[in-house]
Amino acid sequence: MKDLVRLKLEQDERRIYARAVKFISGCVLVEDKVLNCMVIDLSVNGARLLFDRPLPDFQQATVRLALRLRLANPIDLPMRVAWRDSMLLGVSFLDDPGDLAVVLEPLLPEECLVPSKDL
Repeated sequence: MKDLVRLKLEQDERRIYARAVKFISGCVLVEDKVLNCMVIDLSVNGARLLFDRPLPDFQQATVRLALRLRLANPIDLPMRVAWRDSMLLGVSFLDDPGDLAVVLEPLLPEECLVPSKDL
């Protein structure tokens, strides 16, 4: 499964910042709701999130990455919805990618932390 996701990402990659396949537990904070999810890919620009049930309608929220194995504290990332498909959600982070590269450095390979030279 992970190899298929990785291959699909490599074929479709036209992004300024590369994304990495990750399977990280997280949640989306929408007003007073917490929606648990799995982060299936991650970049300094955004992420693709998988939920275990259909999503309520929202456009902006905060993604909380529960990364206790790699980081001392969870990371809260303000985001907007880029696209949705039933139980998948594509999000764009609102913070500057350069600032997020520093925050996400423990989670992403080096090639995901700098802009692509091909674009």
